[in-house]
Amino acid sequence: MFNVYGGMKVKNKGMFAICFVMVMLVPTFVWATAIPDTAGGLDTGNKDISVDCYGNEGELGGCPEVCGDAAGCIRTFVSTIDGKDINKFYYKEDADTCTEISYYGFKRGFKADGTEDTSYPTFECRKKTGDVVSSPPSQCFTDNKCSDTKKLDCPTTADMGTGPDDFYGQDNNYKINAPSYIKLDSQGKEVASTSTSWAMAKDNITGLFWAVKEPGNGSPNYTNPHDADNTYTWGKVNDDFLAKLNDETYPFGNFKDWRLPTVQELHLIVNYAGTSPFIRDDYFPGMLAKYWTAGLYKTDETRAWYVDFEEGGKVNYASKTGKYYVIAVRGGSSPATDRFVDNEDGTITDTDTGLMWLKGDIPVPSDDPTNWGTANPLNWEGALLACEAVVFAEYDDWRLPNKKELFSLIDASKNAPAMDNTIFLNPSAEYWSSTSYYTDDDNDTNDGNAWYVETADGKVDLKLKTETCYVRAVRGGKNELDGGIITVSPTLASSWSIGSMMPILWSGDDGAKTNVKIILIQDGDEEVIAEGTPNDGSFMWTVAGDESKQSSIKIVLESGDATIQGPFSVGAGGTTDPKWDVNSNGDVDLADIIYGLQMLTGK
Repeated sequence: MFNVYGGMKVKNKGMFAICFVMVMLVPTFVWATAIPDTAGGLDTGNKDISVDCYGNEGELGGCPEVCGDAAGCIRTFVSTIDGKDINKFYYKEDADTCTEISYYGFKRGFKADGTEDTSYPTFECRKKTGDVVSSPPSQCFTDNKCSDTKKLDCPTTADMGTGPDDFYGQDNNYKINAPSYIKLDSQGKEVASTSTSWAMAKDNITGLFWAVKEPGNGSPNYTNPHDADNTYTWGKVNDDFLAKLNDETYPFGNFKDWRLPTVQELHLIVNYAGTSPFIRDDYFPGMLAKYWTAGLYKTDETRAWYVDFEEGGKVNYASKTGKYYVIAVRGGSSPATDRFVDNEDGTITDTDTGLMWLKGDIPVPSDDPTNWGTANPLNWEGALLACEAVVFAEYDDWRLPNKKELFSLIDASKNAPAMDNTIFLNPSAEYWSSTSYYTDDDNDTNDGNAWYVETADGKVDLKLKTETCYVRAVRGGKNELDGGIITVSPTLASSWSIGSMMPILWSGDDGAKTNVKIILIQDGDEEVIAEGTPNDGSFMWTVAGDESKQSSIKIVLESGDATIQGPFSVGAGGTTDPKWDVNSNGDVDLADIIYGLQMLTGK
């Protein structure tokens, strides 16, 4: 069963199913808190898919492409000011005459460190007579001397602000940790995704189990803790709601550990499909508006945090005497107290989510990673562009974080700032996310807004994209490159010792059992560890390679569809991912599989 790549092939689907069931059921398993994508929409494949991207005013006709100019990025934007000279440019009509023109639109260039490059021509040019924009001349110039060394090509009117890379970098340009749920009955057993009757939903990304609501009729029924219409003051949630689920004699699902979710956990199930309430109603029926979380507001503990699914997932706090809705959760694990690792190169790795962050705000230093300058607030487009242009610590895949990723840095138990300022440099107040606010209501006045996170106290709210916020870039996450493949193992931020066995598991069985290539990526270098293995969703690999905290697995189907999972750590004495080390001996081996079977069968 072992092959030349040091791997062991799990040859039948039954074995894969057993391994997968072990992941689902063995109580000692711990999942890293991956951050689901904020992209909305859904299809019959039972997973979220991309929706359109958005500009300043409303919806764009699809997601923009990345700027491919190796020498630097220039994006074009349309001026919202009409009939007014904003700046002056000149063009040469003949050998001696320069004629003043004005611009309708402008260009912005960004250097690799994220700072704006003023050496690029700042303005596009349009000849203007009164309020009429004429066809542009063949050449334009940036000063009234008509210097040939400063000429730039004048774009056509049709090109104004419609370049294919406008607004690139928003969340829908990246398929990161696409949400994935399964339906369970009242005993915690899986039912078909098409079932119209289910009692729980399991989040395959976070491993959390949710007690879903029974759609109400507008009238509360407090004898039934599952009634969607029930509201509670925060102080009554434990006695009047959770106590019924955790009843000693008839606990819901035979579990006695149901609880209110943390504000982080509840925020993770917000969906951005453009409908209210902003949640997947095919898994979470009956959800309404404001839902209590378990978190108290740090500076005034007469208040507690809530998430508003009616207003797109706003996060705020309110008096505990208010009556809000509730939903219960179980499972998961608390973030590690030492989850943030300073890589001593100007970057921070979050071992709980697997994401890597800039230590300071944009702009980034050009040489000394400890010499961070003054933060520069940008409008939303500028924030997207600046992050895309960053090349720092030898990585060029930095991006603006989506709303859920950015909120993962918030510690609701702290205030001013509500994030770790012992490891992140000088947290600013309001930070842009890459997530637009958008609904399918054509009259919604908030469609020109994007989400930001207030790090002073942890609120999440909307702001016009033309306003400014501070910017901090991120990289990493499970990137579905093409074809919707989902990697089950290895999990983000897991740690593996060299010589241990790693189950590499993925979805994407195409029925034809076509060949799959599996590639180990470490610090930018690629090594094929399996080639020609069947596409049955499983491969057991004896961990090899170099010691590295930035390792990833790339799975490539014969069709060309691919996915990358990472980062995770590989080390000489690393700790094996605990959810696979069932017998807790520090390694994943055949004994773990046997032990897991014994636990499941009772033999």
